[in-house]
Amino acid sequence: AAAAATFAAQLSSATTRTSKSALANGTTTGMKHHHRGGGLGGAPYMNCGSSSLCGVLVLESGYGPPDYHHDVPCVHGIWPETGSYGSSQCIAPSDTSDPTSMASCYDDLGFMTHEWEKHGTCAGVKDSDDFFSQVCSLSAQPLSVMQPLRAQSQSLADMASALKNGGYPVYYVDDVDSQIYISVCASNDGQWKIADVSQFSTKC
Repeated sequence: AAAAATFAAQLSSATTRTSKSALANGTTTGMKHHHRGGGLGGAPYMNCGSSSLCGVLVLESGYGPPDYHHDVPCVHGIWPETGSYGSSQCIAPSDTSDPTSMASCYDDLGFMTHEWEKHGTCAGVKDSDDFFSQVCSLSAQPLSVMQPLRAQSQSLADMASALKNGGYPVYYVDDVDSQIYISVCASNDGQWKIADVSQFSTKC
């Protein structure tokens, strides 16, 4: 129980990949989102099938360059794969207001606001609270798979293999920023689920 509490505290203290200064300088991952795909050697184009929404749950290993370097793995966010990244619809929330309080798996409200404006406002959710509640809930278990490997200084590839062995649909491994993308989908209700691309049409 004590070890679990310590791990939870570590995750809580290292839940975001960037600082406010990095946001101010325009160096967030979301702003670099365009580097991965569209024939540029990044993640492949994602086909949602008959699902309204599809995308990736992005998890950071903690091994990345400065803005991505943490002692424990953490969640980056959910990115609907719209436009040149995939066939997902962009479904606006009922309430577009920016977040005003910290979600349990983040520690930087400025970064949360960026993730919301860049990705959450296309995720079909009710509002920012709904979006970040889902981000934290979906990321908790896969992060618990990655954390002991990070503590043992095992590699990004080791983490990806452990996730695959645990039944998580690893869609892409980002070697540049040391992140792992897990495929996710949602129907018009905006409830995101972890699912392999082949299961989008049946699960969502």
